[in-house]
Amino acid sequence: MGRRCVIHRLQLLEKNGKLGIIISNSWLGTDIGKNFFEALQYYYIIESVLISNCKRWFNNADVIGTILILRKKEISIPDKTKRISFWLTNKDINTIEEEDKETLINSIVLHQVIDESVATMKEYSLSDIDNIMQYGISLNALFHNISWIKEIQEYIEPITKELSMIRGERTGQNKVFYINGETSIADKFLYPMLKSSRNIKKYSASPNMKAFCCNKTIEQLKEDGEEGTLKWIRKFSNDKYEPLAKSINYSPWYQMPSINRADLVTSENPDKRLFIAELNESVIVDQRLIAMKYKDSVANKELVFALLNSIYGMFAIEANGFGRGQGVLDISKTGFQKICMINPELISKEDAAEIIALFSKIKNRNVMEIEDELMNADRQAFDKKVLQSIGHEELYDCIKESLLSMQHTRHCVK
Repeated sequence: MGRRCVIHRLQLLEKNGKLGIIISNSWLGTDIGKNFFEALQYYYIIESVLISNCKRWFNNADVIGTILILRKKEISIPDKTKRISFWLTNKDINTIEEEDKETLINSIVLHQVIDESVATMKEYSLSDIDNIMQYGISLNALFHNISWIKEIQEYIEPITKELSMIRGERTGQNKVFYINGETSIADKFLYPMLKSSRNIKKYSASPNMKAFCCNKTIEQLKEDGEEGTLKWIRKFSNDKYEPLAKSINYSPWYQMPSINRADLVTSENPDKRLFIAELNESVIVDQRLIAMKYKDSVANKELVFALLNSIYGMFAIEANGFGRGQGVLDISKTGFQKICMINPELISKEDAAEIIALFSKIKNRNVMEIEDELMNADRQAFDKKVLQSIGHEELYDCIKESLLSMQHTRHCVK
């Protein structure tokens, strides 16, 4: 059932009539989904949202299902004191016993956890949800215990205070601009490039190919005797230097810009490793990467980089998106730029130096899967120091629990 149909069902219900619908979980982690959620509040009281914490509901579809329980109201401004129950079902609904099925139904109707082995629930008011989402945390995170966020909110800031988001290249014809191997193009028109995060193993990354970026006109290239570069352009054009392919996204068509270079990257679809990699040099990146550049105002890049990869940084990445059918996390560039990080300006010089030293023991090794990362002694010392530096080391276990819980739910539906 589409989102528009959900609202149109309003006319079929009496006031206080209830509606249960099953839709894809994508609305839990996208801007469109957020708009849908906000619009829904004008027409319905949203009583409960359910997702599976034990296997996928529908094996014949790649999408992950969610159940919405709605109660009709008069069309009006939402009452922000109203509370929504976010349920994780812990039994496979395809094989669930009758007794457990009854327990699940009663739990949802009563808004009360009866048996945690069957289902668990977290409850938030609409006001709470609005507050949480302003920190770049998606609705998908609300099924887990993230109530601790209010303890740390004055110590975090938007990531965009320290970083600028860089637009990745969408060429329309990669074979023209992405160079891997020998070419006739002059070296001065070739710039370092990173196409994919697939082979990034550490917290540092290097370009894996070259990008063809030419800012000269055809006439200038001829005058300068750049025959090798002209030969490459002719390979993809007619005798008038008009492109053979019409899908190229630049104007003039062969002039891919060289200015969109990144210092940091992460994947749009991470899985069991959550991290941001620092590039050894500023490079051009492909659209499939989320790319960032340090702002000129950043006083301590090493500290910012360490904080981005702390336990809160990993949580912020996981909490920003939603799980896809293959178990990977789905995050977008527009969504990612809303996440928050621990504010480096609140950390003393002494603590900053210790954080950087502790992170140096981590960043020179391979990035591990989350469960292994959190068991690593060097990682624990680093994460606890970061939280201690803002006076909240006691939140370590809470953040760890939230992160592992979200990962479990995402991976259990593969």
